Amino acid sequence: MQKIFLTLTCLFVFSFVLAQKKQPVFVKASFGSSNIHYYNKADSKFAYGLELETLLPLIPGNSNASRLLLAPHAGIVSTGYDANRKMMLIKPFQRHFRMYNFTAHLPLTIASKNFNREDGVAVGAGPYVHYALFGRYKNTEDYPDTKESIQFGEKASDDRSRIDYGLGLKLMLRMKGGMFGFQYNYGLNNLIPADRADATPQTYVGSTSTGTLTFSGPAKMATRSFLFSMSFEL
Repeated sequence: MQKIFLTLTCLFVFSFVLAQKKQPVFVKASFGSSNIHYYNKADSKFAYGLELETLLPLIPGNSNASRLLLAPHAGIVSTGYDANRKMMLIKPFQRHFRMYNFTAHLPLTIASKNFNREDGVAVGAGPYVHYALFGRYKNTEDYPDTKESIQFGEKASDDRSRIDYGLGLKLMLRMKGGMFGFQYNYGLNNLIPADRADATPQTYVGSTSTGTLTFSGPAKMATRSFLFSMSFEL
């Protein structure tokens, strides 16, 4: 709860400072799908978030005519995925994960003329960082099913890293009083703690007419997500 309070405080300061400079500030609601790329199957789950976003011109002079913008946004985003592990012909075991992250994204945007005040279209790309505030998962390997908190850190006994980062691509449609947007996030960080990644090789198993083939490599877990957003100007 303390982490959420600090996050909301930062967002309030963010919006207040920008409002004083008369830059457009938007409240953005996002939703879509998110998953994990891992050596076992990971199915997509619902993702949603609430953020603050603004438009900052990079070209000096008339800000309304700027076509090169920064579109920073920050907020709380919840992502999830189902990690399935198959064992022979037995029904796969599942873990249903749900993460709550503080996210900050800084895309550089090419926009149509007067985009930050009038209708128009903009496309952009730039880095993002996620910091996991907390997370939980339901484990169907146990009977009855158990619900546990995710442990964060860099030890083999921890579930995953707290920090995630990557590259985000976005498309924005500006209309009077708000925006519609689409964003694709491509995670670059390996979320498996370093000690566990060294000790747990990634393994692929495939059957052929002559037997079973096994391929091994470093363990890897990376995020992917696609979000649709609606923004309303304050």
